[in-house]
Amino acid sequence: MVDDHPIILSGVGAMINSQDDLTIVGLAANADEALEGIGKARPDVAVIDISLPGAKRRHVDRTARRTVSRARLHCADGA
Repeated sequence: MVDDHPIILSGVGAMINSQDDLTIVGLAANADEALEGIGKARPDVAVIDISLPGAKRRHVDRTARRTVSRARLHCADGA
């Protein structure tokens, strides 16, 4: 899960982890952390803040799709 707002990471992360069939395998506050985490964790789903600062969000999207071909991306905006 990638978001530059710590309260979103902790709150939404806790909600996801409270589900029996879902587990957060990594949290990232920026694109660089996300790229590193996606490569290591190889998630089934990546939840990415669509308003992540900088142009790197698109790079995160593309890298996630290339790195983990089965990964599904969900881009969200809390606004």
